[in-house]
Amino acid sequence: MGGGDGGLLKELLELPRPPKMITMVELDDLVMVAAAEHLRNVCGSYLDKDNRRGSNYEVITGDAFKYMAEMKVIKLITIKIGSSIRSNF
Repeated sequence: MGGGDGGLLKELLELPRPPKMITMVELDDLVMVAAAEHLRNVCGSYLDKDNRRGSNYEVITGDAFKYMAEMKVIKLITIKIGSSIRSNF
């Protein structure tokens, strides 16, 4: 939840031993589109519209709470609060 910039997804997928399966659920598709265009160093190509599903990951646009309510097994949930981008303001 709250992973619209794709940073955590990229970091997990590029581990020497990545998880068997990662599902990222983001409510706002526009956030992912903007990250794919402007934050390539953060998300790589994982948020490109044609690259949101791989052998061990899936990116879903939707309500994370509804998605979790329908899941039978959930092993780990991460929630990103705040921003990973620092400013000098």
